[in-house]
Amino acid sequence: MQRLWLLSQLIIILASYAACGGNSSEDFMYDACMAIGAKIFNGQVCNVETSPIAKIQVLSPKLTAGTCSGIVVGHNTILTAAHCLQDALLVTVSVDDISFEVDKIGTHQQFQVDLDNKALFFDIAIITTFNDLGANAIPILASRNPAIGEEGIVSGYGKDNSNNSEFLLAAGNVTITDTTKNHIFSSPKNGGANPCPGDSGGPLLLFYDGELVVAGLVSSGTSSKGCGNDDITLYTNLTNPLILEFIVDNVPDAAMM
Repeated sequence: MQRLWLLSQLIIILASYAACGGNSSEDFMYDACMAIGAKIFNGQVCNVETSPIAKIQVLSPKLTAGTCSGIVVGHNTILTAAHCLQDALLVTVSVDDISFEVDKIGTHQQFQVDLDNKALFFDIAIITTFNDLGANAIPILASRNPAIGEEGIVSGYGKDNSNNSEFLLAAGNVTITDTTKNHIFSSPKNGGANPCPGDSGGPLLLFYDGELVVAGLVSSGTSSKGCGNDDITLYTNLTNPLILEFIVDNVPDAAMM
């Protein structure tokens, strides 16, 4: 029971990350809102009519409600973080403030929590809806690895710098600081945004031949105080072959680039 309690508490802590802090977007090449059609710590609230970013609301066994984010990758499929959906009693999704009934949910069979390193592995899930989501699906980065120093965009429905929990769609610029087979890393220390509560499962978007592609999903952070300038965000690396295989097997219409 003690181990299960620790695991549940770690998941709660890790799930609290969303996009928050950093320097002016003028330091970056791309306008985050304009790029995604969609704020985050040091991000910006975006007023848009259409966006591929999904809001995911989850009812836990204790009947508490939580919010995560996701990205549309197929006509009726959304990628999000597996830890968001663990033991969920009820999951609802919305895109552009339109709610969709969930058909099925699948999480990667190798999803695990590493208590020693405070990291999640294979932290990815796929939500399938009965109806078409009516949003432009974002391709998956599959042909190259994300590069250290590369600029990206993170987006989600998490809290902002003022701890606002309205869960408005937000976007912010980030710079990749490190990569491994399992994770992509970013930090707001030298400018940029940082995910905060509610952004878990939201996409890390990169540019490929001028087109947005999803390279990672917000998974966890290193700061016990939540999002802030001292935090390092870990994203699930979608270029991992075992994760790409999971996506291909479950999202037949997903585009790969």
